[in-house]
Amino acid sequence: MKKIFTFFIIFFLNISYFLFPIVTSAVDKVFDIDSQTEYLVNEAGKTSINQNLTLKNLTNDHYVPEYQITLELGNIENIWAKTDSGRDIPFTTTKEDKKLIVDFDFNALVVAPQTSFTWNLGYTSDDITEKKGQIYEVTIPKMANLDQFNSYNLILKVSNKIGQKSYVSPNPETETTEGEYYMYTFAKEDLVKNSVNAAFGKYQSFDFTLRYQLNNPTNEKVYTEIAFPSDKNNQEVFLETIDPSPINTRLDNDDNILGYYELEANTKFQVVVSGYAKVWLLENDLSKSGKLSDISKDLAIYTKALPYWEVNDPEIKNIANEITKDQEKVADKAKSIFKYVTENLVYNDARLTENPYRFGAKEALSKKDQAVCMEFADLYIALARSSGIPAREIDGYAYNAKDNIGYIDALHAWVEVYIPPFGWLPIDPTWSSTASSLDYFSKLDTNHLALVTKGISSETPYPPGTYKKDSGKEGNIMVSFSDVQREIAANVSLELFPISGFLKNQKELQISGIIPQNVKLIITNNSAFTIYNGIVELKSNSLKIRNSEVLKNLTISPYGKKELTVSLINPQFWSMDKVDMNISFTAKDLLGNEYTKTATSSLKLSPFLWNLIPILIGILGGILLIGSIFFVFSLQEKSHKRAKRKKNKR
Repeated sequence: MKKIFTFFIIFFLNISYFLFPIVTSAVDKVFDIDSQTEYLVNEAGKTSINQNLTLKNLTNDHYVPEYQITLELGNIENIWAKTDSGRDIPFTTTKEDKKLIVDFDFNALVVAPQTSFTWNLGYTSDDITEKKGQIYEVTIPKMANLDQFNSYNLILKVSNKIGQKSYVSPNPETETTEGEYYMYTFAKEDLVKNSVNAAFGKYQSFDFTLRYQLNNPTNEKVYTEIAFPSDKNNQEVFLETIDPSPINTRLDNDDNILGYYELEANTKFQVVVSGYAKVWLLENDLSKSGKLSDISKDLAIYTKALPYWEVNDPEIKNIANEITKDQEKVADKAKSIFKYVTENLVYNDARLTENPYRFGAKEALSKKDQAVCMEFADLYIALARSSGIPAREIDGYAYNAKDNIGYIDALHAWVEVYIPPFGWLPIDPTWSSTASSLDYFSKLDTNHLALVTKGISSETPYPPGTYKKDSGKEGNIMVSFSDVQREIAANVSLELFPISGFLKNQKELQISGIIPQNVKLIITNNSAFTIYNGIVELKSNSLKIRNSEVLKNLTISPYGKKELTVSLINPQFWSMDKVDMNISFTAKDLLGNEYTKTATSSLKLSPFLWNLIPILIGILGGILLIGSIFFVFSLQEKSHKRAKRKKNKR
C-alpha cells in the first residue's frame, strides 16, 4: 500500500519553521531535505527571498502530494513557486490574522520513492530590512527545527548602495562581493543558536530635545551645573541650541559637558537643549588586547570602590577572582565577567512599573531574578573593578523596537570598560541577557545614545530626566532617528586683553620695552560641538612670547571659554610703533576634521619706562612737595631759633 505524506512548513517571521510528516513516527527518516535560502536586499531596502529546496524520498512507498508553509511576515508580495525545470507549481493563499498560509499542490509532481525533487520558492517582503535613521538593519530570525534538514545554507546579499557594512552577526563562513552586492554565507551550524543580524551605513544619527527643570527654593542665590550629552569613542554630539545659555561650559574628568547656571533665590526655570548626534560602530580586534600591566596608573581611580560598586566585598572579590584567574588578556577577563553577569542575572520587567530603587552590586547577587539594567551595570562594574579593570556607567537612550520612539523618561544603563590598547569600549550586559542571539560585548550597536558618564562618582552627574517638574507629566527626553545629514561648522572667537600691572585699566594693549607684560587670551568656542587638540600661534615681528607651552593641547566644550595668560616682551628699548599680533587657532573635531581661525590684535609699543612717566612725575612731584614742606619747616625752625637767641641776649 502506498503511503501519502503531507508536509507542513511553518515560517516564523521569515524562515523559522517546523516540518511535520503525517502518519509516520518522528524517529522514522523517510525524506532528506536540503535547502539553500538567499536573501537579496536591493538599494531601496526591499528584500527578495529565494529558497531552493530538494526533497529526497528515501522510501519505496511514500509520496508527497502537497506542501504547506506559514509566513508571519508583513507586506509579502510576488509569491511564486517553480520546479527546477521552470514549471509553475500551483498554490493557494489564506490570510489568518498576521499569518499568510500558502498551500502548494504537488499532485501533478509526485515525489516518487527513491527519487529527488528540487523546486524553488520566492517572495518579497519589507519586514526583513528596516531603515532607522541613517542605518539599514537586516534581521533574519533564528531557525527552528534545523535538525529536520540534511543541509541548510543561507546567503545574504546586500546592495552596497545602502551603505558600508557596520556589522554582521554571527561571523559569516565567507564574505565576498558580487557586482554591487556584499555577499555573506552561513552554514547550518552558524544558525542553530543564532539569528542573522546585520547593519549597513556609516553611522546612525539622532535628533534629541532635553528639558531640565531647575529649582532654587532657598532665599539665597545659588550656582549649579547640569550635564549635557557629550562625545564618546563611538559618538559625536552637536548641541545646536541651549536655552537659556549657560554662563559657561566645561568638561569634567569623565568628559561630561557641564553647563554652569546662576539661580536667583526662590526661582524655577527650564533649560531646553536641542541637538544632533552621530553614533557609529567600533571595530576592534579584541584578540590583540593588552594585559592589566598595560593599563595606565592614571586610570586606577576607575577601579575604586564606590556606593553601589562594592569592589572590596568578599563575595564580589571571590567571584571576580574565580571567573578571571585563568585569563591573561584584559579583553578575555572582561568577557568572562560579561558572561557571568548575563548568565546569572534575570531581567524582571515587573520592576519597571514600581519606580525601582537601585540595588547595587552586592544586593543584586542576592536578588538575581529581580534585575533591571541598573543591576546588570552595577554588578559588571563592581566585578570588573575588583579584577583591576577600569569600568564606568553610561546612562542614556537605547532604541528598542518594542517601544515607541519618542518622549521617554526611563533611561537605560550600560557600561564602558577600558581595554588596552583600544581605550574605553561600550558594552551592554542587559541586552545580551534579554536578546541572547546578539553579542553586545564585542560590538555594541548604533542604537545606544550616551547622555551621561559616571566613573569618578557612581551617583553624579544626574542624567536628563531626573530634573522634573512637580507634576512629572511633561516628557523631559525626546529622541528620534534623523534622516537628514547635517554639516555643522565650527565657530571660534579670539581676543586679547591686558591683565597685569599698569596695563589692566588701559583700553589699548601697550607693551613697554624689555619688561615682560602679561595679556589674557580668551578663546570662545561658539560651536555646537567640542573641539580638540587646539593649538594657538601668536606671531609678531616685534614681540617675543615667553610661555608658548600654555597654547597647546586645548580642549574646549561647546559654548565654553578658555582663558590663557600669555607673557609678551618688547625687546626694542625705545620703539613707539604700533604692531599687529597675528593670532592663529587650529583645532579638530572628534573625527579629526581640522578647523582654523585667525585674528589680528593691535598693540602699541612704548619705550622702556615710558608708561612709568606719569608715575615718575607723580613721585617727583611728591618728592618736591615733601622737600618744599621740609624746606619751609626748616626756615621756620631757623627763624624760631634766631628769635630765641636774640631774646636770650637781652
